[in-house]
Amino acid sequence: MPESSIRRSSGPGNFIDLTGKRFGHLEVMQRSENSEKGATRWLCQCDCGNEKVVFAANLGRSNTTSCGCARRKISSDRSKTHGMRKSPEYRCWAGMLTRCTNPNDKSFLRYGARGITVCDRWRNSFEAFFSDVGPKPSLFHTIDRWPDCRGNYEPGNVRWATDAEQRRNKSNNVFVEIGGERLCLSDACRKFGVKRLTARSRLFDLGWTPEEAFGLRERGCP
Repeated sequence: MPESSIRRSSGPGNFIDLTGKRFGHLEVMQRSENSEKGATRWLCQCDCGNEKVVFAANLGRSNTTSCGCARRKISSDRSKTHGMRKSPEYRCWAGMLTRCTNPNDKSFLRYGARGITVCDRWRNSFEAFFSDVGPKPSLFHTIDRWPDCRGNYEPGNVRWATDAEQRRNKSNNVFVEIGGERLCLSDACRKFGVKRLTARSRLFDLGWTPEEAFGLRERGCP
């Protein structure tokens, strides 16, 4: 029924009986007492069996189309779509969104404020994120932007990583190319038995090549 017709029911001589009319999941049963300000109200029964008193104006505007069960069902269906709301993968996904989009998050300055974003495909769907990234290998793995630690959260630039892998992938890490292999400085020092301060001095103060700095080629030899 048009909104204008329902509104007329509150005026003298313009009463329109809505008994038996349907509005979404609601069927009007009978007239209810007016509100304290004189607005017309109707007692309705929902398809689920519950009764609800509704303002006539809200029926006309389709603001109220159920006792509330329809809204609760939609919310419940959304939360049950993937059945993983309490999973560690879902928590990682939610945390990723929060630190990139919520200025009140404690990590926002290091992510969203720096322009780091989540791609549309993942921002709008946990299912898409989980399909692309897969399950966590263990409870100790976290989401990591790799191989570009300055890039965004998007397919091709994300992996599940251990704490050690996360530390090696920090934007302030120093990397060296040795024999076609790219290693962070700390890993190269452990692999070739060279102290970190010694390696840094050779590389940045003396200008040695990585092969020279880590003893794979004698200084001055071809």
